[in-house]
Amino acid sequence: MKFVKCYNIQNWERQYNDEIVYFGKAEDLEKGGKMYPLALTSMAERYKFGEGRYAYYYNDEPGCREHRELDAEKEYIVFFNGENIAPFAMDVEKDKDKITLDNLLYETTNRATHGEAKWGARANSAIFDYKRNVFLYMHKEKMGKLAKL
Repeated sequence: MKFVKCYNIQNWERQYNDEIVYFGKAEDLEKGGKMYPLALTSMAERYKFGEGRYAYYYNDEPGCREHRELDAEKEYIVFFNGENIAPFAMDVEKDKDKITLDNLLYETTNRATHGEAKWGARANSAIFDYKRNVFLYMHKEKMGKLAKL
């Protein structure tokens, strides 16, 4: 996980549409640290999803939290998924029981599929791993032979 300057979060020139920012100290992300499950999530995601991945960052500037309308005294994990969905924040202290590898993988999948509707490994995971509902629109003219079945 890399440090990100506040003004680069969800910058229009970003490499990935989806970003997770830990607003806290870098040492919390090290093995044995309270945010190590987030670091593990970033590693697991590299192997699970070839496309549609997240960028994982941290920012330890209290002023950045205030700029993002967060309490400068608290630590947060914030999911940014582009312009189509509002950021989702987890308060590290309040949500400490939810900060596990399994739950963070669920949240990354859930948030990304709400942020951008497209088929891929992440949508497949949402449907088959996490039993999410799906709405399919099948257009007769685009289906060719399948439309006749």
